[in-house]
Amino acid sequence: MELTKLAVVVGVFSIFPMVAFAAAFKCDMKGLNVTERTICNNPSLSGIDDIANKKYISKINDSLNVGTLKRQQLEWLEQRNKCGENTSCIENSYNNRYRELTYMPSFSSVSEVFSELDKPLKYGLVNKYGFTISDKQWRIRPLVKEYDLNREFGIPLLAEDVFYWKILTHFIVKHDLVLLYIVKTDDSVFLMKNTDGKNSILAKYSRGDSDVDVYLKGRSDSLTTYAVSSGDSEDIYEINNIDGQITAPKFIKHEMNEQSDAHVWKGYCGDSLCVSKVISPDNKWRIASPDLGQTNVDEGVYYFPANRPDLGINVFLPQAEEERDDWGYERNYTWGGSDDFYFDNQGGLACIWKANLKNKTTQRILPIEGMVEPYYISYNGESFIIAKYIDNSGNREHEIKYGFYIAKE
Repeated sequence: MELTKLAVVVGVFSIFPMVAFAAAFKCDMKGLNVTERTICNNPSLSGIDDIANKKYISKINDSLNVGTLKRQQLEWLEQRNKCGENTSCIENSYNNRYRELTYMPSFSSVSEVFSELDKPLKYGLVNKYGFTISDKQWRIRPLVKEYDLNREFGIPLLAEDVFYWKILTHFIVKHDLVLLYIVKTDDSVFLMKNTDGKNSILAKYSRGDSDVDVYLKGRSDSLTTYAVSSGDSEDIYEINNIDGQITAPKFIKHEMNEQSDAHVWKGYCGDSLCVSKVISPDNKWRIASPDLGQTNVDEGVYYFPANRPDLGINVFLPQAEEERDDWGYERNYTWGGSDDFYFDNQGGLACIWKANLKNKTTQRILPIEGMVEPYYISYNGESFIIAKYIDNSGNREHEIKYGFYIAKE
């Protein structure tokens, strides 16, 4: 008979990331405490332990705060082990922990979160560069909702700049994911922090008579530098990740904006000139889109060898190939690994897409109209995409879903 897998999982889980759960305590092992021996000798408790263990594993796999979840599990095991031979105490301990785990957020299919999805793509779509275009839905869960910020902090709903939500950066703090993001209202710009669904305000900047923008200047695992820009000048701040704590923003210096297009990289998307501001992490590739009219055969999403503006390859389908009259052109890009990137496509065939250069595939991973601005995160050995959902149809049912969502394969 196996003893509490829960205890075993916690032990194995100290090695990050956890990718398998093959280990198991055996009841014939030496050094078992009284509670563990009681569980071994009681088939009902052994069965409950197995059920609770499966729930814990599923939550670990879906968690964005695996460090906290591990620490909570250790605390719970310590309390459970105080039950000794009291079987009712042990059973109640499991039931309470199972209930706690049940209410923790999980990833779901896209159709469980959004009732209206874009229609499936036709089977066998391949563009002239050999890229296969297909659907492969990721799982998804809400991360930050506009209504939650209104309820918690009084941040207005549907403000003038409701579309101006953006991810600034993220940290991994004690194996927990911490997200920093920007929310702009009619009169202020908020720098927010989200950890395991809990939001807090790190800073607030008044918009005054001129518009204010907040954008990233640089980041590492332990330091983020950002600018608060107004007019032709900007204030530089930094946030540190020190000993597992995110520090308050610290003012560094004031300087003039240095915005110039003199060094913007330009290439040729087909026969059309296009501009790239996105380069891969290994500096090998660039991405660009010509953002042209719907019937232009050069329309699409191109990647280039970093120093070859003449070698653009389209990973997408131009309007002329798909025969759609509602194509969208305003795109945002983010790199994942060295061979894949993600992009949105606002308008026809909107949603979030993943392109893999090595396999020559472009997959629609979030077929949700209004899901835009992908942001890539590698966390606990998996790839995640955070995207913003904003729908301008005027449908009130859609409006209550405004906010950030996170997805994984």
